[in-house]
Amino acid sequence: MAQYDVFPHPSASAANGIAYVVVIQSDLLDALATRLTLPTLPT
Repeated sequence: MAQYDVFPHPSASAANGIAYVVVIQSDLLDALATRLTLPTLPT
């Protein structure tokens, strides 16, 4: 998984107005079992 990849929001119940999330975690931390993501919001 590359840094700055964009994915559909994984939770339909939490996706109120948030259709996508962006992975911002560096590939240097691939050993971790988690990912740091940010929601995208319309401007």
